[in-house]
Amino acid sequence: MAGVMAKIDLSSQSLKSIVEDPDHVQYIPCHIDFDGEVNLQKYFSPKKVKNEDENHKEEDLLASFRGYPFCGKQMTVPENFVGVIAKESISVKSEGEVAEEDSDAVCPTVKNLKGVCAFKKFTYWNWDRKPSHADKYQQALSWLEVSEVTSTLNLKNKVLQTSTLNLKNKVLQTSTLNLKNKVLQTSTLNLKNKVLQTSTLNLKNKVLQTSTLNLKNKVLQTSTLNLKNKVLQTSTLNPNNFKTST
Repeated sequence: MAGVMAKIDLSSQSLKSIVEDPDHVQYIPCHIDFDGEVNLQKYFSPKKVKNEDENHKEEDLLASFRGYPFCGKQMTVPENFVGVIAKESISVKSEGEVAEEDSDAVCPTVKNLKGVCAFKKFTYWNWDRKPSHADKYQQALSWLEVSEVTSTLNLKNKVLQTSTLNLKNKVLQTSTLNLKNKVLQTSTLNLKNKVLQTSTLNLKNKVLQTSTLNLKNKVLQTSTLNLKNKVLQTSTLNPNNFKTST
């Protein structure tokens, strides 16, 4: 089965001016074997009639072509969009453009489209029923609005997700930083306590050693004094220490 490729050329100077007149672009549900300029107002003159449906205040358009009654509606392309009329020319790739080694290859059809007119309003016609939301043109324009809302919603969701993720990361970073600070403060406090305990213990040991040394010195002094006193008393009481006079 042959494939189809499409090339769209939108570089035409005619696309720079956008047509606002809905009568300039009209879709008629029939095929006319003619391509050229005609006196449209002489051969095709639509009339506006009041819509009987209270829910739709817009006026309907009535016309006839070759005895067939038409009922039409004017449409406006949604904001941020523009309609384009394109002319199509069909061409087939040459055999030289197809790979030589692929003998079973079928030349793909190429559709060349070139934009010839840009518009914001247009009129379409039905010959068998009144215009309604079931018509493909109205559905197409409604879908453009739905797609734009969907794209905007997706963009908002992405922005919201990104903002939420950034907020979570900031909260996580803040929590991690606070935790690190608390751990650092706790470690510093524990270190200070250990240093203080060590200093206090060393001080107590020094005081104890000093007290013990002082006590030993006092005991030694007392013992020495007592010993001296005893020796003195003994020496004083010993008769041999006295000389007898004759």
